[in-house]
Amino acid sequence: MTSNDKPKDGSEEPRPASPRGRQASRQAPQPVEPRPRRYMVAALPQPHPAAPGAAVPALDGDTVRRLLEDDPEVRVLRRLRGTAGNPGAQAPGFPAVVVAEMTAEHVEALRRQYPQLYFERDRLLTYSDVPQPPRRRRPAPAVVPPGVESTFAFLVRDADGTPLPGASVLVTGHGWPAQTSTGADGRAVVTMVGETPESITGVTVRPRSGYWSVHIDRPALSTTRDNLIEPMRLSETFSGFPGKQVFGWGQQAMNLDRLPPTLRGAGVRIAIIDSGADVRHPDLRDRVRAGVDLVGGEPDGWSVDAAYHGSHCAAVVSGATTAAASSASRSRPRCTPARSSRAGGSATSSRRWTTASSSGSTWST
Repeated sequence: MTSNDKPKDGSEEPRPASPRGRQASRQAPQPVEPRPRRYMVAALPQPHPAAPGAAVPALDGDTVRRLLEDDPEVRVLRRLRGTAGNPGAQAPGFPAVVVAEMTAEHVEALRRQYPQLYFERDRLLTYSDVPQPPRRRRPAPAVVPPGVESTFAFLVRDADGTPLPGASVLVTGHGWPAQTSTGADGRAVVTMVGETPESITGVTVRPRSGYWSVHIDRPALSTTRDNLIEPMRLSETFSGFPGKQVFGWGQQAMNLDRLPPTLRGAGVRIAIIDSGADVRHPDLRDRVRAGVDLVGGEPDGWSVDAAYHGSHCAAVVSGATTAAASSASRSRPRCTPARSSRAGGSATSSRRWTTASSSGSTWST
């Protein structure tokens, strides 16, 4: 209740705070970070860290506990006492163990900083005659307790605060996954039935273009405010992108970056059976002129590529190089895409179309 909601003469009923005020408090974004895991930490015996050329001081159980307690990114839960060895039986004993919670990324940082420490996941013990890989239990959706659901609001923007519209947001848990897309303000809301913030196993954000995808394993999500995710620009990884041509490691391994500009596959006809080709992309504009939709039969259905895999393949075959491409780069292979990777696509029709397209003849159903 706000100050304006208080009754002045006892005759008025108090009014709840306005939804706008509650919405403003919800929109304070919280950066999404992985949830911590539980680890067992112990000091290795002295012979273990003595690698050639490396000298590290030995640590005892008390030092390990104080080291972790002073770390703001570590939550110490308990300490297990060590046991002394038996010299007569040549038993080495057992070191003291500290049980603590931290993220996997922080564990890797501590391993590099303190090679004399041993980290192990504190996993549940199960009875088994033969070692088996851990399997995630998936409860049947039909037995989900009624009324159990969680709503998560996401805010996807870059480091400069610019919202990213059209970004795909996928949330997975122990039941059915949920997927949505961000609006013009970079926000998206996902409601998960039968899930809690602790049961969410992953969040994947795939921007429309210009940014790296983001996957967060076991994210710490909030149900009271926006969960902030900031993808990184591709230009932060590739210098001069997208104006500068970039060759991947596979292309460099095949020496494609050393080919002269006159060798571009002119006169070659290539048919691609995939998810279509998005001709709106600048690398494919004026490069792909015709195609066929083997799924819905729409005249322009082949130009709708929701998976973007066919667009990637088409760009590898005949995509533009840079904005300042020379006339030689226009002599590229002729690419004709077929959209057939959704349910209903016929493998027989795809093969018939490929044969007709590569030979230059007319194809019909």
